Amino acid sequence: MDHLDLCAKLRLQAVLEAEQLVANDNVLRFEESLHDVINRTVRYGNRSDPMVIYQLTLRTEPGGALFEGTVRYDETFDEIALAGDVSRINEYGKQSDCIDNFKLKKFCYCV
Repeated sequence: MDHLDLCAKLRLQAVLEAEQLVANDNVLRFEESLHDVINRTVRYGNRSDPMVIYQLTLRTEPGGALFEGTVRYDETFDEIALAGDVSRINEYGKQSDCIDNFKLKKFCYCV
């Protein structure tokens, strides 16, 4: 990959915020809804085991980049996976002028 010699390796400087997102218990137990328009009846069953979801805000060095992302933790398989894209939430100005790749630009701190 041609960008490895252009960009510094980012290191975690700080976890600024970590929030666990919790699903409503009724959502986790929902089975079906009968007669949706009139006389609605909702049937609940056993609670499903949800994946644990965290929203994280991190600062990296060099450059002080701020990133926000969501990760899912599957307790059954002991696996962590990124849920969606990682967002750069502060300006990076000229820090990544050495690279033209749009997807990598937010992560690059030019050396």
